[in-house]
Amino acid sequence: WDAENDGILLQTLTGHTNYVTSVAYNHNGTRIVSGSWDNSVRVWDAENDGAMLQTLTGHTQYVKSVAFNHDGSRIVSGSADNTIIVWDAENNSGAPLLQTITGHSGWVQSVAYNHDGSRIVSGSSDKTIKIWSNEPPSISVEPASTTNKPLSPISSTELSTIPSARSYAPTTVIGVSIILVSLCIALLFWCRQRYGGSHRGFRSVSRRANKSRGVSELEML
Repeated sequence: WDAENDGILLQTLTGHTNYVTSVAYNHNGTRIVSGSWDNSVRVWDAENDGAMLQTLTGHTQYVKSVAFNHDGSRIVSGSADNTIIVWDAENNSGAPLLQTITGHSGWVQSVAYNHDGSRIVSGSSDKTIKIWSNEPPSISVEPASTTNKPLSPISSTELSTIPSARSYAPTTVIGVSIILVSLCIALLFWCRQRYGGSHRGFRSVSRRANKSRGVSELEML
């Protein structure tokens, strides 16, 4: 679409065989990346009739989110297979899949690079946000094997996990409830020891308090 001239339709890109769920431009606007429910990531030429440049396959479920890094050399994708994949966006032959990053326990709904490409952030239906480093040491990473020229490794380390605040609520309520119940049991036990386990003690104290308000409960007992 032409964003400056009334949204005129410039091109229609076809090739995916199921819903397209995510699209993004590279930094200089020359290429487009798309992700689809057909489990594929595709790269398009945004300048020359929308020619399809790459079809990237590796995910086993829907591709939910895609993004270029700042210089356009890498693509990151998140999927319903709970994985993140880093792709070589400049390799039109051989094995463009560079890394498969695992760590989420739910669908990866959103992915993005930071400005210099040293970090990847991902959001998931497991209610967490994970920040990954492209620097060693690496964990939870399955490097892709290649038969052609080796690609520069990108080791991805989970730097931090930011859980949803809502996920704490049930645990907090249960903890508070346990504390309150424990206090009530302790108070009941104290009262039984203090007044001999009978309600008469309470009624006696109440009657004497009404007759002589100036005398403390301790003195009455």
